[in-house]
Amino acid sequence: MSTLHFTRPVTEAELGDWQHVHNTIIPTHVLSLEDVADRSRRHHLEVAHLDGALVFLLPWVRGPSSRMNCP
Repeated sequence: MSTLHFTRPVTEAELGDWQHVHNTIIPTHVLSLEDVADRSRRHHLEVAHLDGALVFLLPWVRGPSSRMNCP
């Protein structure tokens, strides 16, 4: 059975994984490693690995805003 593992990028290598996927998905908004490190301090970033291979990222998680009609 395959194992899907989610992590918050902390090390330079993990931040580089997040950067690689972001820059592949959004080539019109390329981020430097410094940009990614800054985002990781402001947002909850995650990357996912399937059996050790990078598969995707969850860009960031933000709480609901007051503009949203959330209960």
